[in-house]
Amino acid sequence: MSFRILVVSVLLTHGAIAGPLDSDTEGKFTNATVDDLGNSSTKELASLLQRKRKRSDSIHREVLQQAGASVPNDNGKFPSSKKTDKQEDEFDWLQALKKLGERKGLAEVSATVSILRALHHKNNTEAATAILDFGFTPHGSIYRDECGRRLRHMAPHSLPALFRAAYQRKSSPKRKYARYQLERLDRESPFNAVNAAMPHSNLLLELVAVLGENRHREAVHVMYALIDDEDPKLRATARKIVLSYLEGPPPPPAPKRKLKLTGGKKTDDRMPLWHNARDLAKVETKNLYRKLFAEKAPRDLGKATRKIYDYFDKIRQEKNDGQIQQVLKAAKEGNSTDTTRRYYKLTAKYPDVKWKASDALSIGEQLMSEGKSLLTTDSFPEAVRAFSAAVKLTNDDESLAYLRLAQARAAGSNGQPLLQAAQKISPTIVENEAIARNGRSELLKFAGIGCALLAIVLTIFGLRKRATA
Repeated sequence: MSFRILVVSVLLTHGAIAGPLDSDTEGKFTNATVDDLGNSSTKELASLLQRKRKRSDSIHREVLQQAGASVPNDNGKFPSSKKTDKQEDEFDWLQALKKLGERKGLAEVSATVSILRALHHKNNTEAATAILDFGFTPHGSIYRDECGRRLRHMAPHSLPALFRAAYQRKSSPKRKYARYQLERLDRESPFNAVNAAMPHSNLLLELVAVLGENRHREAVHVMYALIDDEDPKLRATARKIVLSYLEGPPPPPAPKRKLKLTGGKKTDDRMPLWHNARDLAKVETKNLYRKLFAEKAPRDLGKATRKIYDYFDKIRQEKNDGQIQQVLKAAKEGNSTDTTRRYYKLTAKYPDVKWKASDALSIGEQLMSEGKSLLTTDSFPEAVRAFSAAVKLTNDDESLAYLRLAQARAAGSNGQPLLQAAQKISPTIVENEAIARNGRSELLKFAGIGCALLAIVLTIFGLRKRATA
């Protein structure tokens, strides 16, 4: 059963559908808005969690307890449970509520749980933040167990929200709770969290920014591992964070104590209990500088770090130059297929390559040629890719018209607006392509007729031969 059908069935069963989604009245929905619950914006869903309610918190708590849900008491303490962590994670509140008979407050509770589920399926930081914040409102604390379950199930997309809350400077129940959720996920280590987010480039970029924003001391090593990353946006973000460690506002100092030495004595002075982010960044910069340049780092570690960045950029450019020459050689030879293949390979690894104007035009011409060839064979997605690359390099009307035309063909019956856009840019290109397309259709039709006639002739010849024998 899909999520949407499950939500609708639960709410229909318990009569929660009665009024508009944005109503101030608790737990009222129309058929249309419940059907579209998953398509509502994150902001709309988050506001629904704060709507007015007809039933009291005690009634909500009673309904959830009858469904077998784990609900904290007024002091925020959860009752002891015989369920394992795995059983708790697999427990489905919506299914449990559906099994209950009619009772006071059931519709309201089902609606709230459904909204939490819809937010979970958004899989973005805004939704995760809304769930986390709701769990620490006076009413939302009743649903805190379900909030945690949703946050864990939507990981790694919940990681930026959890790290932001987990490393607030001021101690709070929410901070403790966020750290607990990270521990349950085995993502309290920035290395583990970043590895989990690796397949999602935008999420990874957001998570790295949050780790830098929080001045997380254990994230320092992660940032230094990313300062030479192939992704230019990720690389730039990590480099900015590293410089902020060294040159930005100092992070909070570690607490100090007199440390116990061997033999039982204590240090004369109070010593920090750990290195903060700046201390660790200094060590990383000095070690890396010595490794790359075989000399001691200068006192100005910001300057030393920029020299490290320049070194990495120079190495990357040298690698780029070799591949760039291969692309240009294929373009000068007029080999559109080889030029396109090499260009894709290069830009997939180094998307921020800078081209000379003459080289960009030369490569763009070959990409255009390849795109036109793909268009004639009805390889529309591949043609769109080739024309898109050509547009980036040439930025002229011809390549843009061909791109819109290829997109229109790829969209099929839905491509009329794109076809009109192509015609507006260049009516001639669209007209010529249509003539060529019709010509190919006629050719294929005659070829089909010819094949049919040949088959008839061969059949008659075979029959005569058999009759003669």
